[in-house]
Amino acid sequence: MGVALLALLFTFQSHAQRAEFGLRFMPTYSSTDIQFSTGGQVEGSANLGFGLGAVLGFNFNEIVGVQAEAIYSSTSQKYTEADTEREITLKYVNVPLMLSLNTGKTKAFNFNVVGGPQIGISVGSSITDDGTNALNPILDVKKVTSV
Repeated sequence: MGVALLALLFTFQSHAQRAEFGLRFMPTYSSTDIQFSTGGQVEGSANLGFGLGAVLGFNFNEIVGVQAEAIYSSTSQKYTEADTEREITLKYVNVPLMLSLNTGKTKAFNFNVVGGPQIGISVGSSITDDGTNALNPILDVKKVTSV
């Protein structure tokens, strides 16, 4: 009897487990504040950027699952310092790992809530200007962030 119950439970769980995959394109809206080594600061204006990502999810049953993402995002900010216009560009890869709670994955209407930690990795940054000034910038960007 115990073996039959275990076999039935295994069959049900195997049927309920489902992998999901998706791709994302995400317009982003951001503003970057810049602080100079001399103590001056420039408040950035809002800019439109983009993000590209992939999502992989695994459902343990109808209600509980896990979801991982890999998201590349880039943001740029133009600012003026000493009559010279410059542009700073920041590039990140974010990797959120989330628990997913659903009202029923196979139902026609499903309310889904996800949450969990995220790691952000800086994969590049640069400052450019109109070419009239020699730049020797030092960008102090946090290498790892979590939410």
